[in-house]
This record gives sequence, C-alpha cells and structure tokens, in this order.
Amino acid sequence: MAMTSDQVTDKEREALDVLFDWAERDTGTSGRCRRLLFAWWNGRELGGYDFSDLWSLDDNILEAVMTTIRLIARAPQGTYLDETFDGGRYNKRMRALADARWQYLQSLPKTEPSMW
Repeated sequence: MAMTSDQVTDKEREALDVLFDWAERDTGTSGRCRRLLFAWWNGRELGGYDFSDLWSLDDNILEAVMTTIRLIARAPQGTYLDETFDGGRYNKRMRALADARWQYLQSLPKTEPSMW
C-alpha cells in the first residue's frame, strides 16, 4: 500500500534520514539501524528486529528509532519502505544498503555463518 508524501511528517523524514545516515556507515550502531530498516523493508526474508539493540543507542538515535516505529505503526497495513513509500524517496538508499550488505556477505568465507 502506498503512503504518500503528504502523509509523512518532516519529523518522520528527519528520523529516517538519521537512521539511513547511520546505517550507511560501518559501526555497531550502523548495524542496529540497518537491522531496523531491513526488518521494515522485508522482515520475513531479512529477519526481525532485536529490541535489545535499543539499549546500546545514543538518545538522538533512539529517538529516531522510536519516531520510525511510530511511523510504521500508523502507516496503512502493507506499507513497506519501497518505491510506494513517500514517493520512493528512500527506495534507492534501501536498495543500496541491501546491495552493500549482500556483497559483504558474499565476501565472507563460506564456513562462517552470518546474519544480516
């Protein structure tokens, strides 16, 4: 289901920008932000979100996570972080995150288990 640009607040966009900015880095916090975005984008395939990750976040990132969770909760059922959300504003960034993660996983030795 589509969630149009007029249905997403500036505060929600700012929160998503914070999460994407962190998710595109390579730190523990990045992984925590990335996992939340992946869980929304395609939780069945990429895994759910471990809420114990919240304990390790700085306040500003935690606020971005909570704002995003509120956004997900109030969105129409079937709203995903894809081309139908907010005019596709985040679709390209989401796909780039997934592609980068896939390339990283492919570079690992095949004997090591890995999680998204």
